[in-house]
Amino acid sequence: MDEVMKMAKDAWNSISSLEFLDSFGDVGSSLGKIGDVGDLTSFWPYIVGLILILFVVQLFELPFQLVWNGLVGAAMLWLINLVGGLVGFGLKITVIKALIAGFFGIPGALAIVLFEIFG
Repeated sequence: MDEVMKMAKDAWNSISSLEFLDSFGDVGSSLGKIGDVGDLTSFWPYIVGLILILFVVQLFELPFQLVWNGLVGAAMLWLINLVGGLVGFGLKITVIKALIAGFFGIPGALAIVLFEIFG
Protein backbone atom coordinates (compact mmCIF):
# COMPACT_ATOMS: atom_id res chain seq x y z
CA MET A 1 0.00 0.00 0.00
CA ASP A 2 2.86 2.38 0.80
CA GLU A 3 4.35 1.69 -2.60
CA VAL A 4 1.07 2.65 -4.32
CA MET A 5 0.91 5.88 -2.29
CA LYS A 6 4.52 6.68 -3.21
CA MET A 7 3.77 6.07 -6.90
CA ALA A 8 0.65 8.29 -6.70
CA LYS A 9 2.64 11.03 -4.95
CA ASP A 10 5.40 10.83 -7.57
CA ALA A 11 2.79 11.00 -10.36
CA TRP A 12 1.16 14.02 -8.73
CA ASN A 13 4.52 15.77 -8.34
CA SER A 14 5.34 15.20 -12.01
CA ILE A 15 1.91 16.48 -13.11
CA SER A 16 1.93 19.48 -10.79
CA SER A 17 5.34 20.55 -12.04
CA LEU A 18 3.89 21.43 -15.46
CA GLU A 19 3.93 25.16 -16.17
CA PHE A 20 0.33 25.55 -17.32
CA LEU A 21 -0.92 24.43 -13.90
CA ASP A 22 0.66 27.54 -12.34
CA SER A 23 -2.21 29.60 -13.75
CA PHE A 24 -4.63 27.82 -11.41
CA GLY A 25 -2.92 29.10 -8.28
CA ASP A 26 -2.06 26.83 -5.39
CA VAL A 27 -4.65 24.16 -6.10
CA GLY A 28 -2.36 21.26 -5.20
CA SER A 29 -1.95 22.30 -1.57
CA SER A 30 -5.70 22.63 -1.06
CA LEU A 31 -6.53 19.14 -2.30
CA GLY A 32 -7.92 16.97 0.45
CA LYS A 33 -8.86 19.87 2.73
CA ILE A 34 -12.59 20.24 3.22
CA GLY A 35 -13.86 23.80 2.88
CA ASP A 36 -10.67 25.19 1.33
CA VAL A 37 -11.23 26.12 -2.31
CA GLY A 38 -7.86 27.66 -3.08
CA ASP A 39 -7.25 30.88 -4.95
CA LEU A 40 -10.45 31.81 -6.83
CA THR A 41 -9.00 34.97 -8.38
CA SER A 42 -7.23 32.85 -10.98
CA PHE A 43 -10.61 31.56 -12.23
CA TRP A 44 -12.00 35.03 -13.16
CA PRO A 45 -10.52 34.97 -16.68
CA TYR A 46 -12.21 31.61 -17.28
CA ILE A 47 -15.55 32.89 -16.01
CA VAL A 48 -15.30 36.02 -18.18
CA GLY A 49 -14.29 33.86 -21.16
CA LEU A 50 -17.28 31.56 -20.64
CA ILE A 51 -19.66 34.53 -20.47
CA LEU A 52 -18.09 35.97 -23.63
CA ILE A 53 -18.51 32.66 -25.47
CA LEU A 54 -22.17 32.44 -24.41
CA PHE A 55 -22.73 36.02 -25.64
CA VAL A 56 -21.16 35.28 -29.03
CA VAL A 57 -23.25 32.10 -29.42
CA GLN A 58 -26.42 34.07 -28.64
CA LEU A 59 -25.32 36.75 -31.12
CA PHE A 60 -24.97 34.23 -33.97
CA GLU A 61 -28.09 32.28 -33.04
CA LEU A 62 -30.50 34.99 -34.28
CA PRO A 63 -29.46 34.89 -37.97
CA PHE A 64 -29.67 31.09 -38.03
CA GLN A 65 -33.09 31.25 -36.38
CA LEU A 66 -34.29 33.74 -39.01
CA VAL A 67 -33.01 31.54 -41.85
CA TRP A 68 -34.72 28.48 -40.35
CA ASN A 69 -37.98 30.39 -39.86
CA GLY A 70 -37.78 31.65 -43.44
CA LEU A 71 -37.32 28.12 -44.78
CA VAL A 72 -40.23 26.81 -42.72
CA GLY A 73 -42.38 29.74 -43.86
CA ALA A 74 -41.49 29.12 -47.49
CA ALA A 75 -42.41 25.45 -47.08
CA MET A 76 -45.78 26.42 -45.54
CA LEU A 77 -46.49 28.85 -48.38
CA TRP A 78 -45.49 26.19 -50.91
CA LEU A 79 -47.99 23.79 -49.33
CA ILE A 80 -50.65 26.51 -49.48
CA ASN A 81 -49.84 26.99 -53.18
CA LEU A 82 -49.98 23.23 -53.73
CA VAL A 83 -53.42 22.91 -52.14
CA GLY A 84 -54.60 26.26 -53.52
CA GLY A 85 -53.68 25.18 -57.05
CA LEU A 86 -56.48 22.66 -56.89
CA VAL A 87 -59.04 25.46 -56.49
CA GLY A 88 -57.33 28.05 -58.69
CA PHE A 89 -55.56 30.03 -55.93
CA GLY A 90 -51.88 30.90 -56.03
CA LEU A 91 -49.60 33.40 -54.38
CA LYS A 92 -46.12 34.62 -55.09
CA ILE A 93 -43.60 33.49 -52.46
CA THR A 94 -41.18 36.25 -51.49
CA VAL A 95 -38.54 36.48 -48.77
CA ILE A 96 -40.71 38.83 -46.70
CA LYS A 97 -43.76 36.55 -46.95
CA ALA A 98 -41.66 33.53 -46.04
CA LEU A 99 -40.22 35.32 -42.97
CA ILE A 100 -43.70 36.45 -41.90
CA ALA A 101 -45.07 32.93 -42.26
CA GLY A 102 -42.03 31.44 -40.53
CA PHE A 103 -41.99 33.92 -37.67
CA PHE A 104 -45.72 33.91 -36.95
CA GLY A 105 -46.39 30.31 -37.99
CA ILE A 106 -49.87 29.29 -39.10
CA PRO A 107 -51.48 32.65 -38.16
CA GLY A 108 -48.86 34.43 -40.29
CA ALA A 109 -49.50 32.16 -43.25
CA LEU A 110 -53.25 32.66 -42.84
CA ALA A 111 -52.73 36.45 -42.74
CA ILE A 112 -50.74 36.29 -45.97
CA VAL A 113 -53.46 34.23 -47.65
CA LEU A 114 -56.16 36.65 -46.44
CA PHE A 115 -54.07 39.60 -47.64
CA GLU A 116 -53.73 38.00 -51.08
CA ILE A 117 -57.47 37.31 -51.27
CA PHE A 118 -58.79 40.62 -49.92
CA GLY A 119 -55.84 42.94 -50.34
